[in-house]
Amino acid sequence: MCRKLMSALEEMLRSVGVERLVLPAVPELLETWTGAFGFMNMQGSERLQLMDLNIIAFPGTSLLYKPLDKLDASRTDFLTTGRP
Repeated sequence: MCRKLMSALEEMLRSVGVERLVLPAVPELLETWTGAFGFMNMQGSERLQLMDLNIIAFPGTSLLYKPLDKLDASRTDFLTTGRP
C-alpha cells in the first residue's frame, strides 16, 4: 500500500517538473527508505548542490535523496484518468 502511494506521489511530482526528492530520515527507518523506496544517503557533493535552499534537518536524522526520472509520455494517462 505504501509503495503504491509513493509511486503515485512520485508520478505527480514528476509531472510538475520535480527532479529530486530530499527527506530527513530517522536511523530506525533508513533501511526502509533506501531498500523499499530507492532513496540514497546524501553525500557532501549532493549537499553542496542544496546550499541555496531552505531545508529542515532534524538532529539525529540523515538526509536522503531520490532522483526522479523524466515523466514517460506513455505514463501521463495515469495522471489524468487514474488508469495505466
